[in-house]
Amino acid sequence: MWSFSKVVLKINCKNLSKQLVADINDVEQDIVEINAPNLLSFESLKHQKYTFVKKLECPNVSNLGYQEFKSVKRLTLNQIQRVQQNQFKNFYLLTYVELNNTITLYNCFDQCISLQTVIIPKVQDICLSFSGCIDLKYVDAASLINLDDSFQDAMEQFQIYAPKLQTLQLKKLLQQQFELNSKVHIFQEQPKFKAVQIPQPISEPEIINVDDQIRSNIQTCNNKNHQLQTLKTQTKNVSSRVSAIQENLAKLKILINVDFGYE
Repeated sequence: MWSFSKVVLKINCKNLSKQLVADINDVEQDIVEINAPNLLSFESLKHQKYTFVKKLECPNVSNLGYQEFKSVKRLTLNQIQRVQQNQFKNFYLLTYVELNNTITLYNCFDQCISLQTVIIPKVQDICLSFSGCIDLKYVDAASLINLDDSFQDAMEQFQIYAPKLQTLQLKKLLQQQFELNSKVHIFQEQPKFKAVQIPQPISEPEIINVDDQIRSNIQTCNNKNHQLQTLKTQTKNVSSRVSAIQENLAKLKILINVDFGYE
């Protein structure tokens, strides 16, 4: 019914019995991946060890319960039609989410600071969601009609494919952003709307790997530090040469003065 290989949990059954859940919870190692192709619900998995799961494959799950898989980086759910309120909050490592049958999103996916790509082709209404998602790059919402108080905290412009979203909705969101910012800075200029509508969906949106980006930044810093140290060494060598030249000039001046009897 289930197997445990290294740190990968494989579940083949559709439903979890209490005994099966107890057996899984008794596993001492931290689980970093769950592969459950037939499972219908994660509601009974409430042990803290699941907070270390980084990869979650559960295409048929229709109920995640309130279990928080906060280490997940990529999340694809095909059967969930309704996401619970306050679900998927503070998923700091989540970069990609795909909900293929969800219709409504209300008060969820907040403070997902690494989230870049959102694929929600059947979602029609989004309200009070995706706040604090500062790194958004692309949203695919082909069926989206209503958008309220969502996607407001992106640091840079992001692309959105939402052909059914009316211009009035975009203006309303812009006004909401303006009113929110005005509470903080009364004389602040009206901000530009961060989302840019595109006429066609992007088939393979680019995902910037945060770990790779951090490593790249560290390598760049190391290279800059190396260049700085090299420059300091070269400057020190030049200073030593200048000092040596000045010392030789001083000696030469003394010799000249002695030869010509100036002393």
